[in-house]
Amino acid sequence: SCGLICSSAPALAQSAPSDTLSMDQVVREVVHNNDRLKAAAFMEEAARREVGPAGAWDDPMLMLGVQNLPPSFRFDEEMMTMKMIGLSQRIPYAGDRGLQSDAKRALADAARDEREQTALDLVAAAKTAYVELYYHQRVIDDLERQRELAEQIAVSVRSRVEANLAG
Repeated sequence: SCGLICSSAPALAQSAPSDTLSMDQVVREVVHNNDRLKAAAFMEEAARREVGPAGAWDDPMLMLGVQNLPPSFRFDEEMMTMKMIGLSQRIPYAGDRGLQSDAKRALADAARDEREQTALDLVAAAKTAYVELYYHQRVIDDLERQRELAEQIAVSVRSRVEANLAG
């Protein structure tokens, strides 16, 4: 027989066997061991980490170059040898990075909401399954008691009939 108790029923909790799970234990196990919830947490963390870089400017570029360098690699040998140094920085349009950052922040908030909803769905499913199992067990126990009572009635009736027949 399955031994389940509802944690909101203190009278049942006192008489529960030691191998019985409480609703809180079931919920904790379901939430702790669910891969979908772990994946949602990773997705939330990844989305949260994209917020900062979305608003950052691109890295500056440093350019070094030489043109018309002779095979001897001497810079003073050829008049047309040019040495070039450059530094460039892309400047985004006004508000462009802010909008990207806001969009990433909204995606991170949506990922958080999705994780929270997944956790709530799992808790609701675990509690529903627990309560269904508990009440199914109660029905089975009641049916067993009814069967035992019916057997006692049958034995009693059989005894009376046998006593009446003997008389």
